[in-house]
Amino acid sequence: MITWPAVIKYEGDDELSFMHSQAEWDQDADSHLLSFAEGDVLIDSEGCLFNLNNAYDNGNTPLQSQETLSLSALTEVVRKHASVVGQCCSSKIAFITYRDAIQSIKDVE
Repeated sequence: MITWPAVIKYEGDDELSFMHSQAEWDQDADSHLLSFAEGDVLIDSEGCLFNLNNAYDNGNTPLQSQETLSLSALTEVVRKHASVVGQCCSSKIAFITYRDAIQSIKDVE
């Protein structure tokens, strides 16, 4: 089960896409009707990874993998995103919780 909010991490791209809720996922056709690459993942507010390349009934259903990101690994992903979107001092970014890290993506959009 996904703990919202979450972000989509596209394979080979440091920019992240913020997803506030299941309702937003369901309403955003780009989120569930696109063909995702094998390495595209959804990262939830607990650091759990969900595979996105699983077509199901003309859409994509995130399937939980057995992997989770450490908070330090998620922080590095967020730092790279911040750098791509032009936020200065991205190396100083730090978080206490996964939720704070995920929420920060919305804050810099």
